[in-house]
Amino acid sequence: MQSSFWHGLRDLGALRLMLFTGAVLCVLLRPAPGTAAVFSGWAMVPTLIAPICTPLIIAVLGLDAMMARVMMTDSEHGPPARYRLAIRLDLLFVIVLIAWWLPYFRAIGE
Repeated sequence: MQSSFWHGLRDLGALRLMLFTGAVLCVLLRPAPGTAAVFSGWAMVPTLIAPICTPLIIAVLGLDAMMARVMMTDSEHGPPARYRLAIRLDLLFVIVLIAWWLPYFRAIGE
């Protein structure tokens, strides 16, 4: 099971793995809700860049899930299991990102 999981991840491709890595980085870099923005230095990454990139990554994950579904219907582009895994991981990361970042974006709105 473990080797098939890693084999499945490898079959997803470099672009999807980079997208998933970006999603994981957005989860790790979320500042505490109510944190003031920092406009210089490395502190700018979690306070400005991560909040900007997170909605973009959520949108791209949704688009990737949609395109994987389209590709899954066409049997010439590879086994459907590859695309099923991509869709599941895309939607899992979307749910995690929304749940994790929702308190931060609500604090901005208050």
